[in-house]
Amino acid sequence: MDKLVEWTNKYAELHPLNNADERARLWQPICKEELWAYFGVLIYIGLTHKSSIEDYWGSLDTTSLEHIVKKYISWTRFKQLNCYFRCTELWPDNNPTPRSIFDRVNKLTKHIWLTCRKLYRPGAHLAVNETIERFMGHAPKIVNIPTKLIPEGFKIWVLVNEGYILD
Repeated sequence: MDKLVEWTNKYAELHPLNNADERARLWQPICKEELWAYFGVLIYIGLTHKSSIEDYWGSLDTTSLEHIVKKYISWTRFKQLNCYFRCTELWPDNNPTPRSIFDRVNKLTKHIWLTCRKLYRPGAHLAVNETIERFMGHAPKIVNIPTKLIPEGFKIWVLVNEGYILD
């Protein structure tokens, strides 16, 4: 988590937003606790459904109930973290592009994978399964299979046990 904080703060420092809006909040360095709150809100948003992302912060009307995420992170700060969050160290200036589209997340992915391998021991019933990880941006490795539950994203093969992806 310390590295994620370091990389995010470094990126924000090197790439300030050029926003003409006087109300735009200047970047303040984040800490681990704030990054944990950001991840918690992302998970919460993934588990609940609203018509737009702004709806998670509720309206400005004082008579309405405030949404729970307001207690942990402001809408402005959430937008800032969405813009500046980095899960890898910055690329050197002489090589600004990654070698592959996955290089930006390889270190974090490997860390999560190794940690999960330490904490979870699979049972005897393993399966190899094809899955599509949702991705709606632009990347050369995107597939579109309309008959799948998640039709567009990265197609990957996974080793699973009791609903958990092992590899």
